[in-house]
Amino acid sequence: YCITTIPLSVLLDMTEVDLSGDARQAMAACNYAPVGKAGLQFKSRFWEENDWIYGGITSVDDPFISSISYPTWDYHQQKGVIQGYYNFGVPAIQMSEKSNKDRIKYAVDFGAKIHGSSYQDDFETGFAVAWHREPFSKGAWAEWSNASFQNEMPKLIPADGRIYFAGGFLGSDGTFLP
Repeated sequence: YCITTIPLSVLLDMTEVDLSGDARQAMAACNYAPVGKAGLQFKSRFWEENDWIYGGITSVDDPFISSISYPTWDYHQQKGVIQGYYNFGVPAIQMSEKSNKDRIKYAVDFGAKIHGSSYQDDFETGFAVAWHREPFSKGAWAEWSNASFQNEMPKLIPADGRIYFAGGFLGSDGTFLP
């Protein structure tokens, strides 16, 4: 028996894992969500000092940045980290085609449109991740179509009668499965 937390998107490519054709077909029917996120560190918490923003989200109308999120902890500290963007689907794929440096620059330049020069002047460092490009996840979470959820997913409970999956399966109705 095996209990695994390896995402189906990764397990499917592991040729040394002995799985039946039915199990592999079921795993292939599951898509993993393309999602991107950037964390930006600033040398001051100007959003608190200048704009009185203490946590929350600024929703924006941009093809690559759906929102900017502000921390709800460590108020009035010297430094802080903002979630510079969080994107999903096609925008996440398109943004991930940029280099990490260019993704960060895009996020900082866009944030300056909202917060002014403090966004660029106080920026120190950042990171960007595209989960669909990460080799050990190949996506942020599992997503099933209604048809594959009904027809294929049951083949994995358990797979080949001996492999159990632990982790986040997102059902066709958007709820997580045990």
